[in-house]
Amino acid sequence: MNTLIKNYILEHENDLIETRRYFHQHPELSFEEFETTKYIADQLDKLDVNYRLMEPTGVLAEIVGAKPGKTVLLRADMDALSIEESRLLFN
Repeated sequence: MNTLIKNYILEHENDLIETRRYFHQHPELSFEEFETTKYIADQLDKLDVNYRLMEPTGVLAEIVGAKPGKTVLLRADMDALSIEESRLLFN
């Protein structure tokens, strides 16, 4: 793994864990991710990343590098699945 990326992850580990927990504690079904969209937009604002909101609940962010070159597209789903979880108890 790239050292810069690894160091960034280690430096921001608590924030990344907090974000993952937030998403798992506030699941939203497909096309109903209004709070998730707001959360992501708020985080992008803090990072000063340009983005635009897509109807009804998408977020498109563009990060431009300092040098010209190839473009990389990352796509992520942010909807929750409509399933019931069961907890297994171990003795």
